[in-house]
Amino acid sequence: MLADIFTAFGQIEQTNERSLAHFFADDVALLNELQRFSAVVEEAWKLDGKLHDPNAKQQIVEKYVAPAFEAWKVSMMQHLRPYVEQ
Repeated sequence: MLADIFTAFGQIEQTNERSLAHFFADDVALLNELQRFSAVVEEAWKLDGKLHDPNAKQQIVEKYVAPAFEAWKVSMMQHLRPYVEQ
């Protein structure tokens, strides 16, 4: 399952850089939020060397990775709301 998460994070990062950054080039706040996804990836790096320790993986995901992703997602949704509600 963690492999799927890392794959998804890589795809999100690529989409942010290649597509969304170009589409929203005039929205500095949204561009900053796109770049903030790197903080989620940094939290995921805490799993490095701990993939064989189920307890450590669970703690890192629950305490760091999931909250970082959720905070980024909520903020992105707020930035995207004006585009969706138009």
